[in-house]
Amino acid sequence: MFTQYLVLFVASTLTLTLANDDPSLQRFRGHVLKNNGKYEITTALANSYKEPNINLNYILATGFWDQTYNTTGWSVLEIKASDNQTNIDQVYSVGLLEGQFTRELTGMQWQNSINDICANKTEFCNYLKQFFQIQLDWMYTQIDSYPDDEYWHQVNLLLVQLNGLIDGNQNKPRGPRKELDDPLGFFLFQVVESVGDLADRLNISDVERHDSCSALIKILPNNSDIFVSHADWSNYKTMLKVIKRYIMPLKRSLAAGSPIIPGADMIFSSYPGTLHSVDDFYMTRSAQMTIIETTIVNSNPNLLHNIIPISVPEWIRVVVANRLANSGREWIDKFFLYNDGTYNNQWMIADFKRFTPGQSPKSEFLMVAEQLVTDFESQDMTDTLINNTYWASYNNVYFPRFRNLSGEEAMVHEKGPELYSWKNSSRARIFARDHIKVVDLPTMIHMMRYNDFQHDPLSACNCTPPYSSELTIAARCDLNPINGTYPDSPLGHRVHGATDAKMKKVEEYDEITYEPNSYQVECRIA
Repeated sequence: MFTQYLVLFVASTLTLTLANDDPSLQRFRGHVLKNNGKYEITTALANSYKEPNINLNYILATGFWDQTYNTTGWSVLEIKASDNQTNIDQVYSVGLLEGQFTRELTGMQWQNSINDICANKTEFCNYLKQFFQIQLDWMYTQIDSYPDDEYWHQVNLLLVQLNGLIDGNQNKPRGPRKELDDPLGFFLFQVVESVGDLADRLNISDVERHDSCSALIKILPNNSDIFVSHADWSNYKTMLKVIKRYIMPLKRSLAAGSPIIPGADMIFSSYPGTLHSVDDFYMTRSAQMTIIETTIVNSNPNLLHNIIPISVPEWIRVVVANRLANSGREWIDKFFLYNDGTYNNQWMIADFKRFTPGQSPKSEFLMVAEQLVTDFESQDMTDTLINNTYWASYNNVYFPRFRNLSGEEAMVHEKGPELYSWKNSSRARIFARDHIKVVDLPTMIHMMRYNDFQHDPLSACNCTPPYSSELTIAARCDLNPINGTYPDSPLGHRVHGATDAKMKKVEEYDEITYEPNSYQVECRIA
């Protein structure tokens, strides 16, 4: 039994009217048919849904959609493509059904998170449009030039799935195609995490970034289990969260006899309008791997010229790696191909095929990789995990070469260790102190929800008042006083903090249970 626990950290009160509190009015079912070359989408409330009375060969995809964010803080999407369909029809139909299910929530997400990106920034958005159009044109050229290559085939499938998402949202199934109508439309949903780096390249400072998370991988006593957990930090306007599961038995390539991809069954935290996680938190059930990251910041402007549009954007690289990789090392090799240099992260890939409860994990159970613009480093950190019984990640660079190259080591000397040190930042020290308290799922949940910033000496700073909610595992920066004095802007008051926690406890990947709940961050307010 595999159980995933989802905890929403409620940072502010949201009033939404889309979902009804009646459970019977929250679950929808649907399917996509292809009849005489035409795609047809059908969705209905689950209690009134009727199975299609048609030859099963016409059914491309089926799925359900739970609009439960008003009761649990999360919505849930699951779509399964029919295994007797072509790769193209599988991905297009999955996109269609998702677009139809999520169309209203996607409109809300656009208003909340995307709509302001280009407000009063005409020159910047012209640059974005040109950059992304060049990127798209180059990818389509590669797809046409290498039709038998498995990597470019998977890139093409993602772009077809994106067109399906667009068509489903607009309720106009136009069919698979090799074009996107607008690089600042649904494509912007996918690349929003890259926008901050492109703004830095142009020295534009007033563009919002999504650059904080906490993560913990913890071996339980007697090697009874290994927990993988991730808490996303973001602006509270991004709290329209969706857990998604795609089941797509895609072939690796167009070659005759091509096998099914390792990542045919994937679960991830996500948002309306996106085909990837954004957070990032993925479980590839079929490959038994969990992939997470925390963002690292590049403070070296000299590296930004390496960002070029002749590349593959981060969101495509991560999903292609998830689909094609069967090990952590293979995932890293796939992910860093054609790197565009944006959205720099520390990636952690836990391969549960290399762990048996009661035994120490085998080598390459935990692979860690860091991207610094177009450069990367990786290492097997399984021995470190075994020796320390934990690996934590908290938006700081680990590899020494990158600490110097990124400018983060210089920031330690300039601004202090609390935010910038790998060993001595506040979160590093809290994880080092408290990880031993994690012995079961409730204590792991407590760890990832932890915020006692007014009383914990490790959350102290040279501030007025002398502490910051940024300096803990689950930030609540809205609780920092507006009139406080802080030496570094992230330490101050802002509408930003931990908006969720995702946890994986493993024994097997055979069954999955979601237990989403709405909670407040655990913190004491004096």
